[in-house]
Amino acid sequence: MDPRQTVTSVLLAAGILSAGLAVAQAGAALWGPAVKGRSAHALRGAAVAVTRTVVLPLRRLYSGRVGDCTSWLAVGTALLIAAFAVRP
Repeated sequence: MDPRQTVTSVLLAAGILSAGLAVAQAGAALWGPAVKGRSAHALRGAAVAVTRTVVLPLRRLYSGRVGDCTSWLAVGTALLIAAFAVRP
């Protein structure tokens, strides 16, 4: 199998998955609060758990001051450059 076809198919699958997750997230944002039932309650509990473990620590690191904005911009730029610098 041609390696370019493999890369193309992986990127296509990633794009389709990303689009599906975006649609699911938009639907959850629009109609999520109106949905009732056990599965909706379980999903809300999972969302709260993810928020507590991922989002809250990041919010504690960020104060909103100009120095924080500059630091996060520098870190993000450095990570992006490092990601593009790594060649498989």
